Amino acid sequence: MAKRMWGNYARGIGSLAIAVYNLDTYVVGKFAIGSIGHQLVAGFNLTKQTDSSTSHNRQIAALNLFNPVYGSQPFGDVA
Repeated sequence: MAKRMWGNYARGIGSLAIAVYNLDTYVVGKFAIGSIGHQLVAGFNLTKQTDSSTSHNRQIAALNLFNPVYGSQPFGDVA
């Protein structure tokens, strides 16, 4: 019987923080020069996005794909 082993990692509890700021503003001006009408649009857009995350991974026992045994406990140091 062939054995297929698959390495696994157990993902620990991590933290995540995301902040997104967006500012969009513009001005519309309408005017006419003689019989020709004009519309002028000017503005700017400012976007800032920050994120932060922390996670810890530990290696767990390999999983036999043909006869899996679930519930392996992590071993080794947190990476």
